[in-house]
Amino acid sequence: MVDWIREWRADAVHLNTGHLLDGAIAAARAGVPAIWHIHAPIEVDHERYARLFGVAAYGWLLGELGARVVAVSDDVRASLQAWVRADRLATLFNGVDVDALETAAASLASSDLRAECGWPADARLVLGVGRISAQKDFAAFARVAHRVLESAPDTVFAIAGPAEDAALAAELTAMAGASALQGRLKVLGPRSDVPALLAQADAFMSTAVFEGHPIAVLEAMAMRRPVVAMACVGLRECLQHDVDSLMVPPGDEAGAAEAVCRVLSDRVRAGQLGSRGRENVIARFSAQSFAAGFASLAAEAVAGFVPGSNAAAAELVDGLLRAVGDVGQELDEARRPSRLWTLRNRLFGARG
Repeated sequence: MVDWIREWRADAVHLNTGHLLDGAIAAARAGVPAIWHIHAPIEVDHERYARLFGVAAYGWLLGELGARVVAVSDDVRASLQAWVRADRLATLFNGVDVDALETAAASLASSDLRAECGWPADARLVLGVGRISAQKDFAAFARVAHRVLESAPDTVFAIAGPAEDAALAAELTAMAGASALQGRLKVLGPRSDVPALLAQADAFMSTAVFEGHPIAVLEAMAMRRPVVAMACVGLRECLQHDVDSLMVPPGDEAGAAEAVCRVLSDRVRAGQLGSRGRENVIARFSAQSFAAGFASLAAEAVAGFVPGSNAAAAELVDGLLRAVGDVGQELDEARRPSRLWTLRNRLFGARG
């Protein structure tokens, strides 16, 4: 990586997650600044390293190895503030390319989800999009769907996204097949036609327990879909309740069901929320705003960086990672009976 950075004469290295430590080390050795992009609150982002070091150490290495630490929302930035130097931190909201989204939806206009699922052409469709994971909590989505059907039995629901957690995916499939939801909730799996699905939906619902920055929600708003969302961390700062969306407290499934019924039964109100949602995305979360913001942050990082200033931190982290890797390899080898006694002697000394 160091050779690539030098060959391409890179001015900076952008690391799209805090987990790319090798990229940050390579940037330091090549003498160029690294820019971290953090997409989740630090307590979540740190989980990958929980067995190696604490959250304070993780925050330290982000600040020492990165010329800038970019948070995708103010909630994410707030979680970093106790651990990362303030002069390194910045918030930059992700951008949505509204024109590209609409072009993609138009090019996939023949994708008819209602026909695909065997639903009536006039069925009212509520869509959810995201990885099937604990974070997105689609089990809550299914429970809200059950509540909605009690008042609006002509409603149908679909979830599009890959199964990150196989156990949760199996649980969700079982819930969709239960008598109360059978034929009314479809778990679609990963889809390449999400813009077209958004264009066909009557409403979009998010039951996530946290977000870094809610791209799927913003894309739905860009497509003028009325959004119902639980006001979780990372999402709550992007929407305005009863202006461009309807928000309920996290975990309020009864409130979410009521809000869904409101937008489905009042088309005028749904249209107002959809229009204002699109205006919000264009004003605050456009791809153009993101590009300009990132260019400015990168220029600041390059201008203020002193080559070699983080070399010691890079060597320290590299040494720790190598040591951990060596120990892990020896433990793997130790699982062979022929190695157990040798490793025992190294750890505890040879005694009798």
